[in-house]
Amino acid sequence: MNREGWEGWEVRAKVPTYDPHGLRAGFIGSCCCLNWYGLRSPIAEPLARRCGSCMCVHPVRMDRLHDLSPLMDSVHPNCPREYQGVYWLRDLTQPSSLITLHDADWVSSTLGYKSLTDNWVKASTCAGTLSTFAFLTGDKLGGKLKFQISPNRKWILFSYPFICCGNEVFELGTRHWAYVFVNGGVLYSPSGDTINMQRGDMIRLDFETWNDPSSEVTYMYLIQRIYLEDAAQEGNKFEATRELQRRATVEGTEQFWMSCDRRQNTIQSHLCNNQHIVRVA
Repeated sequence: MNREGWEGWEVRAKVPTYDPHGLRAGFIGSCCCLNWYGLRSPIAEPLARRCGSCMCVHPVRMDRLHDLSPLMDSVHPNCPREYQGVYWLRDLTQPSSLITLHDADWVSSTLGYKSLTDNWVKASTCAGTLSTFAFLTGDKLGGKLKFQISPNRKWILFSYPFICCGNEVFELGTRHWAYVFVNGGVLYSPSGDTINMQRGDMIRLDFETWNDPSSEVTYMYLIQRIYLEDAAQEGNKFEATRELQRRATVEGTEQFWMSCDRRQNTIQSHLCNNQHIVRVA
């Protein structure tokens, strides 16, 4: 995006009321009555783990914070301090759970390209294994996660270009946004609970028209930092870390069968404790 486009976006774009679409009843468009997509889907879990082993993934558990330490071994020298650490994709109802940006190829302090395999953490479920295979394939074909940071550092534009011979050939899907809470802030869940956004946390937003902030918001979730190596050594945890581990360890299973009426189905916000790093950067 050019400077004129950024200036217009920074003036017009607003942060909406937080109400994650993925947790709403009927959001999932699957016509299958089998619960293959839940964050703790019971479908073929042992097979999913075995398939993950065949793809040479690195298993981790969400209740063991030290399992995440390999994600901190590849901080790019151009990565600003404000983008270092492991982020939780909170309330994302797809199987990707954690991500880092510091391992990306930081062309500058405002532009980077991230691999589709390195330092992505996904659930060891049926959907998670399929997602891992898709990301491994996309990476082989030249796919990247591109991010551009606005001049005021409050907005990030994400896209998925495919690169051939150093050139962006085409983009897969639409572009997405994230608003960065550069000074922290407070959001409220649909139930009224307070969500403290610490400095550097984000809210990810999809707009019906990607470059029109007045268009409808079609998807949202939070991106919260949950791990920094020095913070872990000092025994400090981010507030979001406690919520992540609560969701990963809370008791409860999901049904094998779901309603064939898609309007009644919801994805529960708990997490699968057994996950995997697609590739350690």
